[in-house]
Amino acid sequence: MRKKVLLILIVFFIVYPSFGGIDLWFKSSLNTHSNGIYKSLYGTISYGWGIGIGTSPYEGITIAGMYAKNNDKGFLSFTKEDLSLSISSISVDIRVEPLTIFQNEYIFHISPYISIEPSYNFYKENSIINSSTGSKFVIVFGGGINVDIKGKNRFFIGVRYKNLKTFSRILGQDINISGLCLEAGLKIIIHN
Repeated sequence: MRKKVLLILIVFFIVYPSFGGIDLWFKSSLNTHSNGIYKSLYGTISYGWGIGIGTSPYEGITIAGMYAKNNDKGFLSFTKEDLSLSISSISVDIRVEPLTIFQNEYIFHISPYISIEPSYNFYKENSIINSSTGSKFVIVFGGGINVDIKGKNRFFIGVRYKNLKTFSRILGQDINISGLCLEAGLKIIIHN
């Protein structure tokens, strides 16, 4: 499945070279978990990172192919056995900046954005006694602000919500392995 998604992204960027340049995206994330089962195993906070390549078909609209990774370590509360959880996602981040669309010059070079991100997620949970793997498609919603730092290069900070529920064979029940995510990153123009 990863090869199919990668092929779709490659074709997309070959077919539409006339869009508004090519951007490289780098981001890090702080994921907060409210699910009681998850918190008892892995804690409340986990960290992740992502990279991507994007383009702007129209001023104020950005489309980026993204790869993100999140690893977490914990332990089973009753046996104290080590656990690890790895989540990889391949997605298309579609961002709309209403201020940029309706007025090209905005105050203090800050522009809010809203985003929708169809995301295909692969996960693997390991313990000494068992392991659980799977994949799932979800839609991620978010928003934040972009800050121009030089030319059209941007720093962004935002919030996303992903509802990724999976069945854990280790625990024998469904568990939400994602949640609210705070993210920060850079969007760098490499070809205009």
